[in-house]
Amino acid sequence: MSTTLACCWAFAPWRHEAATTAAAWLTRSGATSLDVLRADLDACLPRETPRPAIDGQIARARSLRGGAMPVEARAVEAYAAAGLATAADWAADSGPWDQVYSGPMGLADHALAASVRADGLAGQWVAHVDPLPTHGVDGARLTAEMGATLAARLLPMLPAAPDSPLVADWMLALIAQADVVLAGTEAAAQALGEHPAFATARPAGAPPVVVWQRPGLLAFPAYDQGPGVLSVAVDAHRLPRLEPVLAAYAMLRPQEQAKVPLRIRTNDPRPVGAALRRRGLEPRVEIAADPSPAARLAGTRVALVVDAPPPEGARWSPAGMPELADYAAAGIPVVVLAEQDSPWSALPGVTHLPSDHPSAALAVLRALADA
Repeated sequence: MSTTLACCWAFAPWRHEAATTAAAWLTRSGATSLDVLRADLDACLPRETPRPAIDGQIARARSLRGGAMPVEARAVEAYAAAGLATAADWAADSGPWDQVYSGPMGLADHALAASVRADGLAGQWVAHVDPLPTHGVDGARLTAEMGATLAARLLPMLPAAPDSPLVADWMLALIAQADVVLAGTEAAAQALGEHPAFATARPAGAPPVVVWQRPGLLAFPAYDQGPGVLSVAVDAHRLPRLEPVLAAYAMLRPQEQAKVPLRIRTNDPRPVGAALRRRGLEPRVEIAADPSPAARLAGTRVALVVDAPPPEGARWSPAGMPELADYAAAGIPVVVLAEQDSPWSALPGVTHLPSDHPSAALAVLRALADA
C-alpha cells in the first residue's frame, strides 16, 4: 500500500525540471511507494532515457489529459475533477494516504491535492511552490479569472473568498491552507509570505514556509568534462535571455570559438536553431536535444546557467536554479547570467554575467578562451 499520493502535472517519465525536483523531494521525504496523478505530456515533452529512478517507486499512476499546463478556471477544474475521481477509486480499494504532495509547478495540482485532503482521502498536504504560481514561466502575470464551478470547489476549503477575481490569487489562498508549504529559495518564500492572497488566508499559528532546493545530482561514473566545452541548457522562455551571449559569441574570432566550443541543450531545438541562423552561428554551435541533469554534466567543462525571466513588476526572478547544485556536485565552474541586483549575482564561487550586456559576455567568453 502506498502512503503518499503525488499530484504533479510534470512527473516521470517526462523530462522536465519540475519532475526532477518533485522526485527528489519525494525520495528525500522517505516515500518508498507512490501513487501518482500526472498529466500526459507526450505531445509537448520528451520522455527520459533511461527511465528515471523514481519510476521504481511508483505503485499506481494515472496520466490525466495533458497538453498546456492548466491556468484557465475551466481547465483547472476539469483537471482537478478528473484526478479526484481517480484518487477516490484508488482510496476505495486500498484506503487513504498519509500524505498528498502537490507541485512544484502550476495551479491545478494544488486544487487537486486540496480536494483530496478535504474529502478525507489523505492526512497531511504538502504544497510545493517553485516558481511562484502567480506568473507564467515567461514572467507574465497570470490573469485568468475565476469561474463559478471552480469557485464552488475551492470556497469550502478557504476561510473566506479572496479579494481578487484571479484564479492564481485564489490558488495562493488555497496553498496557504496546506500543512507544509515548500518554496525553492528564500526570496520565493518571502514573496509568497508577503503576497496578500497568501498572507490573509494563512491560518494563525501555521508554520513558516520551508525553503527547500533539490540537492545536486551526481554525474555518471563515465563522466568526462571534455576539452573546454561551454554548455548551456535553455527552454523557450529563457532563450531570449541568451541572445546577448549569442551576439558576443558571433563576435569571437574563429580561433577563439575553437577554444570555447558552445553546446546548447534544449527540449525544443527548433527556436534555438532559428536563433543561431539569425547570427550565422548554426554551423559553429552544437545543439543537443537533451537538457536533463545527467546530460548537462556530460562533456561540460564550463556551465552557463541562465536565470528565469523576472516576474512582471519585479527586478529579478526569485525562482530557484537547481542546476547550480548539479554543477557544484560535479566540480564544474559556472557562469550565471542574471540581473545585476539579483541574489545570484553575489553567489560565491561563480562568475556573474549581467543580463542584456553583450560586451560583458564578450569579455567573459574571451577570458574562457584565454584560460
